[in-house]
Amino acid sequence: MSRGEPSLSALVLAGGLARRLGGSKALRTVGGVAMLERVLRLAREVSDELLLLRGERELDVPGTRHLADAPGVPGPMGAVLSGLSQARHAWCLLLPCDLPYGDAALVERLRDVAKHTSADAVLLEDPHGLQPFHGLYRTAPARAAAEAYAASGGRALRGWIDRLELARVPAPADGLPLLDVDTPADLARARRLSPS
Repeated sequence: MSRGEPSLSALVLAGGLARRLGGSKALRTVGGVAMLERVLRLAREVSDELLLLRGERELDVPGTRHLADAPGVPGPMGAVLSGLSQARHAWCLLLPCDLPYGDAALVERLRDVAKHTSADAVLLEDPHGLQPFHGLYRTAPARAAAEAYAASGGRALRGWIDRLELARVPAPADGLPLLDVDTPADLARARRLSPS
């Protein structure tokens, strides 16, 4: 349940192939809990609607709407476009299933910015640049930009973000909420940082 306005639809990406990790990320554990479950807990805490962007993957997650990718749109843009097209709320929170330390307080900080901006998205910025995940997207303009980008053959999330008007929020200095797990080394690091 959300703690304020605006209401959010959480879009959780869980359909990637995870080749660098050697297979699906969703069920890999950090602190004894599957990464997907950790992300779903965050999504349930801060959002009013949960959409699981599963691609072609079969996942059994009660209490969520499962969405396949938008037809004919390859890569993560197919998942994002599907989620934006089905979201009920004016704002969407985009989360990947491999973000084991997502932070509800940080989402609330972004939501506070969203209340007072006309931007299309509120994104965290760290020393590596703008981060698409753990970000808030105004559904209608983000969907329109995604449709246009996908129609032009675009596949990368960063190319889509370049088409949006952005509000930038400095990422936490420790970087923990943005730690994603793409490789075995990332997974080992995430497990080392877990208190349990």
